[in-house]
Amino acid sequence: RRLLLLALLATSAAFAQSPEQAVRYAKLRTEAEAAFRLNQFPKVVELLGEAVTIYDRDGDVWWRYGQSLLNQKQHKESIAALEKALQCGGFGNKMPAGAHYGIACNYALMGDVENGIQHLQKAMDLGFRDLDHMRSDTDLEGLRKDKRYTKIAMLADVAKMSRDEGWRYDLALMDREVRRK
Repeated sequence: RRLLLLALLATSAAFAQSPEQAVRYAKLRTEAEAAFRLNQFPKVVELLGEAVTIYDRDGDVWWRYGQSLLNQKQHKESIAALEKALQCGGFGNKMPAGAHYGIACNYALMGDVENGIQHLQKAMDLGFRDLDHMRSDTDLEGLRKDKRYTKIAMLADVAKMSRDEGWRYDLALMDREVRRK
C-alpha cells in the first residue's frame, strides 16, 4: 500500500495535478486497457478521451487512443492522436513504426494513397516487421494497386521470374529485412 501511495503521489507531482486526478487517470487507463483487450473500442475512446484531458504527455495512451479511433472509423481524429503519440514517445522502440502503420491505414481508408504510402514506407523504415499482416490487412486495400505498395510489401510474382531473378528477389528481401531497424 505504501508503494502504491508513493507511486500515486509521484504521478500526481509529475502531472502537476491533484492526487485525485492522478488516481482518476490511472483508473481510466486501467479500464481502457481491459476494454481494448476485449475489442470494446467505443468504451476505450470514451475512457482515453477523458484520460488525455487529465494528462496529455503519455505516448502509450495516445497510441491506444489512436488505434481505438481507427477501429471506430474516426480517421482524422485517429491520425491526430497517433501523431501526438509520436510526439510524446513511449510504447518501447517499436511504437513509432506502429503509429506510422496506423496512420497509413487511416489514410488508405480515407482514399489518400499518397499519404498512406508515405506512412507505410516510414513504418517499414522504422522497423515494422509483420509483412504477413501488412499483406492481408484490409485497411490497406486502397493502397494495393499502387506499384510502391507492391515494392514495400515485396509482393512481386516470383513465378513470372527466371530462377536467377527469383533468387535475387529473395536475397533482396532478406537483405532489406536484415538491414532494417
